[in-house]
Amino acid sequence: MDRPAAAPGALASSNGAGVINGKIYISGGFSDNGDAPPTRALYVYDPGTNTWTRKSDLPAIGGPSDDWTVGSSGVTGVIRNKLYVVTHCSTLSYSEYGCEGDLTGPRLFRYNPVTDRWVALAPPFPRATMNESEVYTLAGGVIGGKFYLMGGDHRNNGRLSVYDPATNRWTPKTPLGQARRGVATAVLGNKLYVMGGERSREILDITIVYDPVTNLWTRRASLPSPRSYMEGTTVLRWGKPRIEVVGGGGGLAADNLQYIP
Repeated sequence: MDRPAAAPGALASSNGAGVINGKIYISGGFSDNGDAPPTRALYVYDPGTNTWTRKSDLPAIGGPSDDWTVGSSGVTGVIRNKLYVVTHCSTLSYSEYGCEGDLTGPRLFRYNPVTDRWVALAPPFPRATMNESEVYTLAGGVIGGKFYLMGGDHRNNGRLSVYDPATNRWTPKTPLGQARRGVATAVLGNKLYVMGGERSREILDITIVYDPVTNLWTRRASLPSPRSYMEGTTVLRWGKPRIEVVGGGGGLAADNLQYIP
């Protein structure tokens, strides 16, 4: 088996990844240790040719420099073969400016791979309900062609909003309650699973699930141990879907956990 081609450069705290027609799309993130603004770059990996290609950058919004955009620590989803990216800042990685110059909070963009163009869409959390640096963590996923996004604020309140591409509108849903950072999320059986994370300096082992039909959160089996800052995704094994959670922990962990509904 050929070794996959290395990414074009170092990248951390990206906006996540989306798959369209077998190609992997990754945007934003930091290319250094946080001494410069996050990159606006969009890269595409084609497993068929084992190559990376740079596409059109995320739109420039303005900020400390003309080409600055809040382009890290976001969430990516795919709806009808288009990339939907909610970008965010990272005050931990980019403390010189953080969110302080950010007048609108997290932003939503749509990317069309056919035209190689980005479009700015309705922001998920209206500025009128926010203070600067209020939304500090984002997580979510696509269910039924809609984008579900969790956020937390500096008062430790959790939020949940759903985006409908047909109307370009966000609708508030039942919030998670106390906000948490460093969670793993995955969509399984048309429900959003949120696992682990940190809350008021406490590392959690909680698994909680949101059902869009009932607009309710329910508890599920806990993780084997408290952990945060891990990654989660849905996989198929022997034809059956399950959730894979990798890494995390009170410190660093290499565990590979599976959740079977």
